[in-house]
Amino acid sequence: MVVRVFGATVEGVVGLPVAVEVDLSGGLPAFDIVGLPDGAVREARERVRAAIKNSGFQFPLRRITVSLAPADRRKEGSGLDLPIAVAILAADGQLRPRRPLERLLLVGELSLDGGLKAVRGTLAMGLMAKEAGFQAVVLPADSRPEAAWVRHPAFLGASLRDVIAYLEGKAEAAVVPSEPEPSHTYGDLETSLASRRRSGRFSSRRRAFIRRFLSARRAPEIARYRQKISGPIADRFDLVVDVPRPDGFSLWSAVPGGEPAPDGGPSGTPSGTSDLARRLAAAFERQRHRFRGTPFRFNGEMDVAFLRKAMSISPAARRLLTEAVRQAALTGRGAVRALRVARTIADLEDAAEVAEAHVAEALAFRVEGWDESL
Repeated sequence: MVVRVFGATVEGVVGLPVAVEVDLSGGLPAFDIVGLPDGAVREARERVRAAIKNSGFQFPLRRITVSLAPADRRKEGSGLDLPIAVAILAADGQLRPRRPLERLLLVGELSLDGGLKAVRGTLAMGLMAKEAGFQAVVLPADSRPEAAWVRHPAFLGASLRDVIAYLEGKAEAAVVPSEPEPSHTYGDLETSLASRRRSGRFSSRRRAFIRRFLSARRAPEIARYRQKISGPIADRFDLVVDVPRPDGFSLWSAVPGGEPAPDGGPSGTPSGTSDLARRLAAAFERQRHRFRGTPFRFNGEMDVAFLRKAMSISPAARRLLTEAVRQAALTGRGAVRALRVARTIADLEDAAEVAEAHVAEALAFRVEGWDESL
């Protein structure tokens, strides 16, 4: 007998419905989960087995196949424990539902004693269930705050036995009326921000929480994003610059008629802007003269042959660049790109020759800058 129920997982900050199909067949006892499960989903086998036994039910000694659809989307997290357990009990005849299983969304991690635990992304999955037209969502009792944000019929259970009682018609679902506490997961918070911004329903306490939450989450999110950038891709970044958050004085000092800076600097146009414009114009003119009669226009377009032929580099600069390559801090491609940046830095200083300091600054943008800013 094949039984289908619905669970969910999270992709980014949105919920993804997952059809959980369970088939019990003859043969040697086995428990297989297919459909691109991650490690946490594969470990559900042990949690579900123990939770069913410790909740007073019999774990079927048959060949159990669990299919998670869509099969081509990766399933992550422990929130599929509950729908897997419910589908197994229904397929084995130990659960006789009085409610339409395919119109409910089940989300929750099972502890070994059969208790239900909240999972990451509950709000995103609840909002998805509401938009997709599910009759109700079944959540752990600890997910009450998220259920209140969803404003959709929900049953909150503390254990697998509570959920079975609800499915057999012995309990009811309801819209959770209380005002929720701030969400505790990044996916949940991001999903809810847009609607809250539109309605303007952010208290000062909630706004302060959001600021603290996003600040705390920024570093690990950036680290995870950096891991997606392979070495060959990162090698093509010429400049990696940390841009700090400006203070109020530095913002106003860039506005004509703004407040004076606390160090006595001028208001209005930031000091040094006219000098910078002059240096940029001179650097452009130097490059225009350098590339006259060539297919190049700027330093960033120079090929290796032109670099070797026309670029003047001091011996100290050559040694520094050679040492960077030797210590594996720079690839051959990276060395060429660093030289182009060094040449531009020299142009901004109106220097005919690329000096050691120019190469050192270019390397800092590529190596140290990458490590520090990301």
